[in-house]
Amino acid sequence: MGKSRTEVMLVTSLGTRRWIIPKGWPQKGRAPHHSAAREAFEEAGVEGVIDSRSVGSFPYQKRLKNGGVVDCEVEVYALRVLRQSKQWPGKRRAPGQVGVRQGSRRNGAGAQAEHAHPPLGAEVG
Repeated sequence: MGKSRTEVMLVTSLGTRRWIIPKGWPQKGRAPHHSAAREAFEEAGVEGVIDSRSVGSFPYQKRLKNGGVVDCEVEVYALRVLRQSKQWPGKRRAPGQVGVRQGSRRNGAGAQAEHAHPPLGAEVG
């Protein structure tokens, strides 16, 4: 987590080990940005201050355990990372931070190229 430039937080997906932004289903009774912050902790061990406004979105096809596919729109939220824990629930994922341009290329979501902070996703299906 560098101090001098904007970075994108990516984690590896569980199935394909591709680089993706942390994302998850919205949680009942929780604002979307709070769900995104929770996913960032669960998948990458990062904690910080999350913006309540989405900085963008992108379409995503979520593959379900039963083999089905759900079309989702992922809302992306900025998080100013204050710390990264040594242990977190999804530690089997490999987290990494990269520059904004490299992050948008790795993730394959062009909407990520203009973010001011590391983006975090909350799926809206």
